[in-house]
Amino acid sequence: MWLVYAPVFFYYAYLALKARSFFFFQAANPGIENGGMFFESKWRIFQSLPPGSFPTTIFVSQTTSVPDIMERMHHAQLNYPVVAKPDRGERGWAVEILHNNRDLVAYRKKVPVDILIQSYVDYPVELSIFYVRLPHEKSGKITSLTGKKLLTVTGDGQSSLLTLLLKNQRAYLQYKRLVAKQMLPFDSIPALNKEVLLVPQGNHALGAEFIDLTSHISPALNKVF
Repeated sequence: MWLVYAPVFFYYAYLALKARSFFFFQAANPGIENGGMFFESKWRIFQSLPPGSFPTTIFVSQTTSVPDIMERMHHAQLNYPVVAKPDRGERGWAVEILHNNRDLVAYRKKVPVDILIQSYVDYPVELSIFYVRLPHEKSGKITSLTGKKLLTVTGDGQSSLLTLLLKNQRAYLQYKRLVAKQMLPFDSIPALNKEVLLVPQGNHALGAEFIDLTSHISPALNKVF
C-alpha cells in the first residue's frame, strides 16, 4: 500500500516548498479546522452549516454522564436508532449505530471522548460531493461525485451467511470484526439473490466501495449549491 501513496508524499513536499508552508492545503478549506485534512471537529463544521441541512445532532463532551445524555436526546427528540461517533476521528473509527440505552452505556464506556449523537438516516443512496467556489465567484462547480456502496453479500439460496462472507474478498477482511460484534445471523441461509447488509457505515476501512459517478454531474446538480 505504501508504494501506491509514495509518489504523493514527494508531490506534497514539492507543493509545500513552493508555497513555503507545510499546511498550504488549508487555503482550500479555510472555514474548516486544519483545512479538513485531519482531526478536525465535526461539530464545528455542523455549526457553520444552515439549520436543516444535516441530521439532528447533539454534541456530548467526554465528561457528560449517560443519564444526562439520555435527557439531552429526549430534549432534542432523538429516538433510537441513532448514530454515535467521535467528534474528532478518521476513517470510520468508533462510528456505531445504537439501538437502545444498553448500547449507549456500552458505547460510552468504550469511547470516553467528545462524541456526536445523530439521528439515523436510513436512505439507500449515499453520495460524496466535492464542490469548489473561488472567493470572487458567486457560484462554483462540482468537481467530483462519488457513490458509496455499503458492504453486502448476495445469497445463493444454499450457502450460510458466514460462508458467503468468507467467499467475498471485501467482506472477508471484516470477518474478525463482524464475528466479535455478534450482530449477524451467520448460520442463516439468505435466499437466492437476496442482498444482506453487513456493515451500515460507508467507510473504506469498514469495507464500503467508492464508485466514481462524475459522469452524472450536470448543470442542474450544480445549481443545488
